[in-house]
Amino acid sequence: MFRRCYIINDFSTLDQIAIDYKSFLEVTFRNMCFYPKKNHHTYIGSYKNSNTTNFADNENTIKRHFYSNSELDNISLNELKHLILIEELCKKNDIKLILVTTPLSRMYFSKVPKEFLLKMNELKCYFESNDILLLDYSYTEFKENEFLNSDHLNAKGAKRFSKELYDDLHENK
Repeated sequence: MFRRCYIINDFSTLDQIAIDYKSFLEVTFRNMCFYPKKNHHTYIGSYKNSNTTNFADNENTIKRHFYSNSELDNISLNELKHLILIEELCKKNDIKLILVTTPLSRMYFSKVPKEFLLKMNELKCYFESNDILLLDYSYTEFKENEFLNSDHLNAKGAKRFSKELYDDLHENK
């Protein structure tokens, strides 16, 4: 992640996570000193408004999201810690936290490693017990022709999803 983002953490808050400080410093120094650039956002991918569908990227998408060098990645303790910090900040400031999972194609969903599905189910229970609204659309039956690729909706699917999300948000005021 060091190569793709600027870490703003106070590392002392991440006591359960092994941090490779040498890599962090190398990447930061390289990005800021050796190869300075005007555009520092490192968004991966692109966007196009289309009604087409292409699932050819499914295997590569699963690998990119869940594997490193053919080894299953661990669930990110850093991301979980940030989620809890966001929850605490919302409670402290009397803000209603609403979490949303987006639709996934059946093909993609069937290949999500079971460890990640189990953790998601564990988190759902946690959210429910802490009165956090989770609008989970990952299981929602969207048609294949509503997806741009295995994990993104196309314009047709986005229009349907936006309406469903709008309706659900107003129902859960």
